[in-house]
Amino acid sequence: MLAGKLSAFSGTPYFFEHGNWTPGGLTGCGVDHAHLHIVPLPFDLLEAATSGGDPDIAWTRVPQAKKFRDLIPASGEYVSVWNPLTQEGLTGALKKPQSQWIRRTIAKKLGKEEAWDYKVNPEVTTLLETVRVLTIR
Repeated sequence: MLAGKLSAFSGTPYFFEHGNWTPGGLTGCGVDHAHLHIVPLPFDLLEAATSGGDPDIAWTRVPQAKKFRDLIPASGEYVSVWNPLTQEGLTGALKKPQSQWIRRTIAKKLGKEEAWDYKVNPEVTTLLETVRVLTIR
């Protein structure tokens, strides 16, 4: 059902999470409970995440992650990205926690480098359109 609704947006859907095992950790960007981001993109998010050569992230590729939870490490600050169509995933162990790392990567790839921070740039129009599409019966 969700997959059908996401087809209203162009691009491949990617799942991602900025995870922290420490309450109040910087990686979780102020949200300490587990939640999942789903975003359709016109580019390969796994490639974009690993192509920057960030020395503060140690990537582990998971070629056949049947579920997103297969990417979540047992401890530490991390970012995880999953393509549900190919079941390919990545988990990046953060050596130096950074708020909204994946959002920064997406914004840069879309040419909106200054719009990565949802606290400063909430993209309300996009939010309202997403709510409209996802609540259509």
